[in-house]
Amino acid sequence: GERGPGRQPAGRRGLRVTRTAPMEEISVMITPILVPRYILGLHTRVPKKSRKIVVQQWLKNNGEFVADGETVLVLDTRKAAVEMVSPASGLLFQLIGVDVKVDVGDTLAVVADTEEEFRDYARQAIARTAGEVLANN
Repeated sequence: GERGPGRQPAGRRGLRVTRTAPMEEISVMITPILVPRYILGLHTRVPKKSRKIVVQQWLKNNGEFVADGETVLVLDTRKAAVEMVSPASGLLFQLIGVDVKVDVGDTLAVVADTEEEFRDYARQAIARTAGEVLANN
């Protein structure tokens, strides 16, 4: 029983994650706020077909300090208005405007320690998006 092939891939999987996610290594202090797949109180996943989720209101301004757990925006799904809280303390940077339709998994905003950190993150995101556009055309 010492062959253990089931045990080894778990260790390799951990290494692979860090290699395929350089963004996390470079910008350690950036925390994204994402559109959730499950919304508390609705008891179901956000239905794929009725994914009419819209940013209804930002409760915090761009560059404003937010505390971990503080409500920062309101999403409007067709069933309910959903308050989103910050997953970390830091400066809030909005990536999506009011009345914009979003999908599950979209990044609504990021919380960063400094404005400089956010600029670095934005530069990397733009470079990555440009790379994807060029690769697909």
